[in-house]
Amino acid sequence: HTDVVTCLALDSTGFLLVSGSRDRTCVIWSIASTDADPNGILSAQRTIFGHADEVTCVAISSELDLIVSGSTDGTCNLHTAED
Repeated sequence: HTDVVTCLALDSTGFLLVSGSRDRTCVIWSIASTDADPNGILSAQRTIFGHADEVTCVAISSELDLIVSGSTDGTCNLHTAED
């Protein structure tokens, strides 16, 4: 992100995180735990575009392969988590 992160959502498995930002993007993060760091390591998987204003809310369901994001531009976007 290039601006303030405004919202976060964690999937039910605890391995995917989605963040939304004032920069009008969402980022899908993978959380991997290792023996050296059981708290997890974040790595950005993909950036999602599509809003004309800041993202205010996100939700993720890995079971449905679905990410929903809402924005102050009045839109709600649906995205696939995997592709």
